[in-house]
Amino acid sequence: MKDPYQQMGIKRNPFVVKETPGVPQPLWMDRHQPNHPLPNQCQYFQILGSRGVGKTSILFHWKEEQPGPYHYVAEDFTRWQLPPFHPIVYWDEIDRWAWWYRALIFFIGRLKKITIVAATHRDFSTLSKWLGFEVRQVTFQPLTPEELMEWAELRIQAARLNEEIATNLHLTQVKAEEIAAKAGDSLRFAADLLHIWAAEEAAKESRK
Repeated sequence: MKDPYQQMGIKRNPFVVKETPGVPQPLWMDRHQPNHPLPNQCQYFQILGSRGVGKTSILFHWKEEQPGPYHYVAEDFTRWQLPPFHPIVYWDEIDRWAWWYRALIFFIGRLKKITIVAATHRDFSTLSKWLGFEVRQVTFQPLTPEELMEWAELRIQAARLNEEIATNLHLTQVKAEEIAAKAGDSLRFAADLLHIWAAEEAAKESRK
């Protein structure tokens, strides 16, 4: 029995979400973020949004362009570990810190005049301004059908068997509108819906 994905000219379902954070550069979709931060600017770049919108992906994308240490704040006791204080740092899930601990960490960062790039579910811009940081904020708008079609095509092309074999898997405007309406601002949820769509298309292909 032939692999239905290969029958469509691709190696696999293009929308399998990997466990490792970040997005490879060829698959990166610009959602109108500002330019990457620079070190030693005494700035707080806040990437604010709900789960699945792409906060960590932006964090790693900027980290590739302007290297610095990454620190993940876990839910267990390790969240009390001091994060790194370098000219530019990338901190993830900082809302898991207790308020007083977060204030202390930010105070140390302010004394060192570093650039903090942080992914969070809660807004800490008031604290940052009070401590003397210049605050820049990244928020997320609902995905548009056009953005979804562009992103889907990037992933489909990356999954092609080879450059000589064309693929007949393409996201239509109508389907993109349907998925965008359900996904809201969540790229992760959109990827799940696209995964289901691609699997359904593969099932149709196998019945031909």
